[in-house]
This record gives sequence, C-alpha cells and structure tokens, in this order.
Amino acid sequence: MKNSLAVLLFVLPGILCAQTEGQTGIRFDNSISWNAIKAKAKEENKYIFVDCFATWCGPCKKMDKEVYPVDSIGKLFSDNFLSVKVQMDSTAKDNEDVKAWYADARQLQDEYKIAAFPTFLFLSPDGKLVHRSMGYIDPRGFASLAHDALNPNKQYYTLMETYRQGKMAYSDMPGLAITARSFRDAGFADTVAKNYINNYLLKLDDTALYTRKNLGFITDFTRSSTDKTFKMFYTRANRIDTVMKTKNLSQNLVDVIIEQEEINNILYKDGKPATDNPDWKKIQTNIKKRYNDPYADRIVLWSKIKWYERRKDWPEYCKNVILKVEKYGPYDKVFYYIQQPTASLWNFSAWEIFMYGTDKAQLEKALEWSGQAIKTSIKPDGEFFDTYANILYKLGRKEEALSYEQKAIELNPMAPDIKENLEKIQKGEPTWATK
Repeated sequence: MKNSLAVLLFVLPGILCAQTEGQTGIRFDNSISWNAIKAKAKEENKYIFVDCFATWCGPCKKMDKEVYPVDSIGKLFSDNFLSVKVQMDSTAKDNEDVKAWYADARQLQDEYKIAAFPTFLFLSPDGKLVHRSMGYIDPRGFASLAHDALNPNKQYYTLMETYRQGKMAYSDMPGLAITARSFRDAGFADTVAKNYINNYLLKLDDTALYTRKNLGFITDFTRSSTDKTFKMFYTRANRIDTVMKTKNLSQNLVDVIIEQEEINNILYKDGKPATDNPDWKKIQTNIKKRYNDPYADRIVLWSKIKWYERRKDWPEYCKNVILKVEKYGPYDKVFYYIQQPTASLWNFSAWEIFMYGTDKAQLEKALEWSGQAIKTSIKPDGEFFDTYANILYKLGRKEEALSYEQKAIELNPMAPDIKENLEKIQKGEPTWATK
C-alpha cells in the first residue's frame, strides 16, 4: 500500500491550485453490493470510503459540487480508497441502482448509527470502521480527514480502542474527547474528559493547572454540580476569569448548571412545562440553602423571565425584565452569555418592553433605556433611533416618533424594518406585538 503521508504532502499544496491533468475527482463505485465492496477492498488492500447522503441534504450537494470533483482529491482517494456513495433516504425518482442499495443503506445506518448527513465512514481493508466525520468539509480539510483515516495514530475508532485498553497517554486524551464530542458521541467524550481532568489535571499544582488551555478544556466538560471541577468555578471564579480573560465566565457556567438542576429539572419534563404554578419562593429557598443569596436571586429571576415569556404572560414578563435590568443591568436574551457593547444591551432591553408592555410607566422606563442606548453608542445607530421612535409612538407621541424615525432612516436608509415601521407610524398602525 502506498505511503499515505507522502501522498498527502504531495496533495495538500495543490488542493486549491491548478488541477492535475487527467484527474476527474473521486470515482464512486455503486455497481456492486456492499459485501462485494468489502471483499474487493480486502483483495486490493485498500481502505473504504463511504459517503452517506440524502437527496434533500444541502451540505451533501455542496460536497458533490465543490469537493469531490477536485482532481487532487480524486488522486488521493483513487490511490488509497474504494469509494461508494450511499443514498440513505428513498424517493419516487430512485433508479434501480439506488433501490438495489436500500437494504445495505439500512444496514449501514443501523450498524453505524448514522443520524446526520453527510456522514463520512472510513473502513480498513479488513472492513473495520476506523474513522468518521460529518458535515461539509472544504477540500483542504477533506484531504486532511482522509489522511487521518489512513493513519492509525489519528483514526478515531483505533484511538477509542487504545483508550479502552488503558494504553492511551494522558496527553492524547483531550484530542480524543474533543473529537468524540464533534462526532456527537457525548457519553464517550465525557468519559475520556473526566478521566483526563480528574486523574491528571486536578493532580497538578495550581501554577500548572491554571492555564488558558487547561481551564478552557475544563470549562467545556464541566456540566454538573457533582463534577469535581464545579467547585473551582464556584469558589475561585476571579482567578479563572482572570486567566481566561473573560468576565463572568465562571459565574455563567455555575448559573447554567444550577438553573438546570434546581429549576429546569423541576419545571419541565421532556421539554414541556410540568406545572402551571411554580413555587418560586420554595425554589429560591432551596438554591440559597445549597449555594448563596446572589446566585439564588439572579438565577430565579432569569428563570422567571423565560417562564413567563414561554407562557406569554406579558405583564409578569415585563415586570421581571424591569427588575432584572434595574438590579443587574441591561441584557440580551439571545446572546445572554456573550459580552456585547452596553449600548446594544440597552437597546435590546428597551425593545422587549416596547414589544410586550402596555403599562405607561413600563414604557417610560423603556424610553429611558432606549435613550441610554443612543447616548452610550460609539456612533449614531439607526436601529437605536428606531427603537426610541417606536416607544414614543406606543406612548402616543406620534409627531416625536416620526421625527426620530426619520433620523433612523437617514442613518440606515437600506434597513427594511425601519422603513416598514415608518410606514406603519404614518398610517397609525401598531408596530408592536398585538398578541
């Protein structure tokens, strides 16, 4: 068998450059059965590449258009693989060749637990699954994937077996855990990560432990209050945030875990509300007993906001949004744990009250927040003036609203939402949610 590394070193520099004359990309062979392909691979001592796709899959079509036709990709695969495309769905337009593969497609789907498309399977010449991946991958990345599939030191399932036999060095475990997670093998990813964290990282002294690399990995795999690393984020937040150079990283992680365990597991079952009347006082008391007042107050208030929004109880929703902003500052529910400019946060908070509030005092509060967005913005922003105009309009101050909406248009003349709002204000139509 040809040396795959030598092939890759030859192929990679030319992936995005001129095509090799005479090459026509990957040649897929579906003329024989799955069992016949495996027999042929063993006879020719070649690996097997299987593209599991669906007719409706956009990323699959993108692979067909942008990756598989690349000549250098074709050479890499023709030298090292037998390649086959397997259609995993069925349509009325399927020809006899596709239909002949129906049974094999179902076998592959069941045996290799294929749940997303495209899924790429790589099997050794003796028919053993050694590597896999999924989703669109550009030509350079796809060539690297093929190289990994040919390299026992990079093959996912070979590494998995090495780990299970207790032969894997600690230094190789983070990469395996991250790869397992990317393949949606969450259970195995957590098992490897916890082994590495508990039996290696947590035995380091503080100087060696508290690095961005180590803490980044620990952050990604801390998911429960029973994890040994949870206490680090709860008791040593300042040190972790300083090393990671991310404000409130530790607090946000702890918040998410406490909310899931102490609130969501009680309020929801299978994604649906398990009660119509949460005992917020009891929930808050229980969190205070296990943790402290600041965590309990902050997390319960945030959970109330999401609960009342889901129930479309807008009076309670707006009341709690105002409580949150006044106590903890403006926020953005969509990008709640991502740092953003303060002006954008003021604008979002103001817009929420505008959309769902009916009480004049609440709308006046939103107008104040909107003014803060305009005031604290680095440069004039049409969206911020649009928010201010809409709140004025809902307060019944139409002429002032039109003036600010005109300013919004001047700042952002191509924004369709601002144009639409201006037209509605001119016509006297609502620009806010009516249900």
